[in-house]
Amino acid sequence: MADSSADNVNSEIPPARFDVLVQILSSQALLALGLIPDPQGQTEVRLPIAKHFIDMLTMLEEKTRSNLTGHEHNLLERTLHELRVLYLDKMQGTDQQQQQQQQQQ
Repeated sequence: MADSSADNVNSEIPPARFDVLVQILSSQALLALGLIPDPQGQTEVRLPIAKHFIDMLTMLEEKTRSNLTGHEHNLLERTLHELRVLYLDKMQGTDQQQQQQQQQQ
């Protein structure tokens, strides 16, 4: 007889699909951008880590060029665009905060 706890763990594991991989990497980028909370409910902006996950998705886009379905290509392209815009917004916000702090000193 199968162990019911093992069945529960297996039902929580997402399927091994391209869209799930993109979702996992983009979620990590959003977490590093401080846009979604970590498991403890905290948010922290870590731009180098966000950039790393965006770069990982960019590398995935380059390595899979011409091998994706239309849906997969559009998903990856749209996800990268959104993450890049969010990253630039955070970068500009960080720059403005630093300038304000320097002016106050």
